[in-house]
Amino acid sequence: MKNESELSSQVNEHWAWKQSLIESICRYEDWLKDNQLLTEEANSRLQETINTLGNEDTLIAFVGEFSRGKTELINALFFADYDQRILPSKAGRTTMCPTEIFYDRKEQRCYIKLLPIETRQADTSLRELHELGDWWHEIDIDPKKPESMAEALKQVSRVKSVTPKQAEELGFDPLHLEKCTNAPGLVIIPCWRHAIISIEHPLLKQGLRILDTPGLNALGSEPELTLNMLPKAQAVVFVLAADTGVTASDMEVWDNHIGSLPQSRYLVKYAVMNKIDALWDDIDGPEAVSNSIDHVHRNTARILQLSPEDIMPLSAKQGLVAKVRKNQDLLKKSGLLLLENALAKRLTESREHIIKQRLLKDITTMALASRATISGRYQMLHDQLELLANSTDSSADVTRLNENLKREYSIYQKKLLTIKSSKNLVKQQWRILNEKSSPKSLNTAIFEAHHKLRSSWSTLGMGRAIEKFFLHISNELHHFHKESELANKMLHGIYGRFEQSGDPIKAPELDSERYLRKLDDLHIQADKFRTQIKTILTEQHIVVKRFVGTLVNQVRDLHTELRDEITHWPNEAIRPLVQNTFEHKRILEQQMMRLKELVQTGKTRQQQKAITEKMLSEFEENIRTIDAICRDIQMPGKSNNNKIIDLEHAKNNRKKAM
Repeated sequence: MKNESELSSQVNEHWAWKQSLIESICRYEDWLKDNQLLTEEANSRLQETINTLGNEDTLIAFVGEFSRGKTELINALFFADYDQRILPSKAGRTTMCPTEIFYDRKEQRCYIKLLPIETRQADTSLRELHELGDWWHEIDIDPKKPESMAEALKQVSRVKSVTPKQAEELGFDPLHLEKCTNAPGLVIIPCWRHAIISIEHPLLKQGLRILDTPGLNALGSEPELTLNMLPKAQAVVFVLAADTGVTASDMEVWDNHIGSLPQSRYLVKYAVMNKIDALWDDIDGPEAVSNSIDHVHRNTARILQLSPEDIMPLSAKQGLVAKVRKNQDLLKKSGLLLLENALAKRLTESREHIIKQRLLKDITTMALASRATISGRYQMLHDQLELLANSTDSSADVTRLNENLKREYSIYQKKLLTIKSSKNLVKQQWRILNEKSSPKSLNTAIFEAHHKLRSSWSTLGMGRAIEKFFLHISNELHHFHKESELANKMLHGIYGRFEQSGDPIKAPELDSERYLRKLDDLHIQADKFRTQIKTILTEQHIVVKRFVGTLVNQVRDLHTELRDEITHWPNEAIRPLVQNTFEHKRILEQQMMRLKELVQTGKTRQQQKAITEKMLSEFEENIRTIDAICRDIQMPGKSNNNKIIDLEHAKNNRKKAM
């Protein structure tokens, strides 16, 4: 459709906002260079943030039982501009394997990659298989030829016939599979275990990723979907059929995979009552239809314990038809716009909050520390101007100015010595933190977990092994958390001893609580997945192995993230203080040299004042620049409680001093 949807508009605005943010960080980098404050470490951190912002993705997962219209909904939301169905969607089961849809910005090409279902017989994880290109069947697609692209995408829904025993060995429950009509005794399974589709589409190019799941069976057989991919989604759309309501299998999907996802500002959950067109009735009239939809709506909200605003009655089929035929009345009646608008608003809010909390924390701390340094320069020049204003051209006054500068210089020399001892304290604490997060303890817990989980083929035995594994990791993290709190307390004490005029310098803290929260969330997800495995048979050993492997990889990832933060912490902890103190020392040296030069050249007090005032004006402009950069980085419209020098107040004080 020619008219841009609200979702497209919001994604475009979010993309533009990120580009503006990247420009602000680049301006900050230039500002650091101009003020001789850009270190190699700071430059590396800035570039890392810029790269992360440029490659940041937004994942929307569509989850539900088969034949609920998930794929049709994806077509209607994202691919109606092709004026036809791009993803295979028809009555019955079409999406047979989990499908990721995105644009490969690294390779910058369009393709379909399909992983054979036979790879389930190995305990290799999907993440590892992503790196093994030989396993994947690849098809090139041309987005400029929608018909041929749609034909190629039909490969995703290919199926094959196998015996019930073979299906069981691949992790399927034969009771939930369709019977093969042409070959009695055989059942139908998907040809592919996983599909990856790269399409050059405006929203996908800007970082939107879509996950289409084929139903309960795939979610129960692929631990990585439950433990890794779904928790990483920023939005989960749970698709139901309005004409059947919430069925028992729908509730199983909800309870085991969606309802248990952690509540946070980062995750948006919606339930979609699809196929409301099945309730449209030309005989009973619009009011009866509206009452019928309203009844199903209220009942769904009660069963899922969701707010009614988070449940969207719609018809994906009619929404797609309306967009293809450019029928605005039908589009409004389909209810599709309600979901588009809700996703547009909540997704962008969630992504911007994540960026602020996870990506910009270090950059904000750096920018405020830089501002503290430059405002310290301003304050020192301002103090010097006051001394000049209260002095005469006598040699005694010049001597007094020189002595004041030397006295302050001596103080900063002592501060530098104190910083050396502070560095030693930080290193001592870092060694303790390093020991508390040692990979040795994690590897021991993983070894024991592997041994006990693989030898415990009962639900009870698995439960005990998992609880012991998480208890071990949790105890280790709690010990680390206590030490990190001591480290933060020590750091605040160090920074408190360096209080000075101008902006306060914020001590970079270790945030260990977020790792405890992540572990708790993973524990909940793992426990939910474990309880789905009602009876562990020999044929299901491979599913258990994948479950154990995925669980271990998730904990390893968490531990690696923690270790990376600890590695950077010693330098990050003291860097703002060292930078600020060295800068003040350098300024004092420059001022003493300038005072000596002024005496030697015979400049009067008024001439000295004029030179100092000019420098102050330059600093004022410099501070205004960094203030603007700080505001842009911390997001426009957000409150900032950090203390900022009041330049107007400083100017008034200067006038009074004269």
